Amino acid sequence: MKKNKATKKQILTPKERLLRVFRKTQTNIAGHGVFIIVLIAGLAIGISLFRSRNYINPTRDEAHYNETTAANNVSTIDKKLVNKLQNALNDVDVTVKPILAPNRTNPFSE
Repeated sequence: MKKNKATKKQILTPKERLLRVFRKTQTNIAGHGVFIIVLIAGLAIGISLFRSRNYINPTRDEAHYNETTAANNVSTIDKKLVNKLQNALNDVDVTVKPILAPNRTNPFSE
């Protein structure tokens, strides 16, 4: 007499089911490990190239550029202040004490 397939089936605990799934997954990974590594590396390189495309060839949004440049307040140099500082620098008398001996020759002079 033939036994029914349902009667042959074992009742597994959740832990045993998890171990069985883990073992199957482990054998699949071991069998196709090189392919999986190449696939992951290819995906990583592809994603990085896709994301770096914006940095290599950026697109310029003219409306945004015009809006930003219009909002910038460009300051100018105060000519009166520059003249005042220039006069103050010209009026100062600067004296420098030489540290080197007076009879020393300069090797860099021509």
